[in-house]
Amino acid sequence: MDGGGGGANVGGASKGPRSLCCYICGHQCLTSSWEIHEKGCIKKWEETEAAKPPGQRRPLPRKPELGAGATLEERDAAAQ
Repeated sequence: MDGGGGGANVGGASKGPRSLCCYICGHQCLTSSWEIHEKGCIKKWEETEAAKPPGQRRPLPRKPELGAGATLEERDAAAQ
């Protein structure tokens, strides 16, 4: 008995749907719907910021620049 109750899955991403952390809103998003989420999130950000007084507006967060071979874990870490 290891006493950990399922410690083999700690840190593993092999089970369940694959998701990414959004660099704009910070929510988890499924990789299959990432492009749809990103477009909607950018639109919502811009609308929200446009409603603020000019001195309180923030620029859109920059998309993390990672190579095509970056893992999901590397993308999540860069988004946070």
